Amino acid sequence: MKDNLNYGSHYKHTDREISTLLKRLGVSHHVINNMADYFVNVNGSNLSLTDATLCSIARCLLSSVDLLLVSNLMDTLDETVALEVMEVFKEYASNRTLSSLKSENAATAGFHKPKTVIISTKKRQLYDLCDFMISMTDTSWLRTSNDDVQSEMAAERESVGSLDKSTPRSPKGAT
Repeated sequence: MKDNLNYGSHYKHTDREISTLLKRLGVSHHVINNMADYFVNVNGSNLSLTDATLCSIARCLLSSVDLLLVSNLMDTLDETVALEVMEVFKEYASNRTLSSLKSENAATAGFHKPKTVIISTKKRQLYDLCDFMISMTDTSWLRTSNDDVQSEMAAERESVGSLDKSTPRSPKGAT
């Protein structure tokens, strides 16, 4: 498990850092307590859905990614765990790292870069914890935007077509 969580990270986090993060996220105690020897099957099939989700989130946070896209993962978590994960995300984005990861690695440049977390969720109780929200219920802006692009492309094709007709071209090699 420890190697799995450190996979993709340029920094080797201590057992204490990893276990503190896993506890904060709400990973099961038996996974945390056996982290060094816990073998993860292909696709995490021996983990509960919650533990697999939280370990995926932990791996991203341990890697100190600059942009974290969380697409519907929050919907698989119960409300208490989802609220704690949101608090972790807020700390991560605000402080550019997590307090539990401030060891010798804190001096590394990757830990000081701005962090952005984008979350797609249907859990309304999480909306108030976000800095801002885009509602996808009104998709008229998508159609308008797409129509504008289509209009611009058609106008461009028309202008290119008129250039082709008005500008005679000689065959290659002809003078």
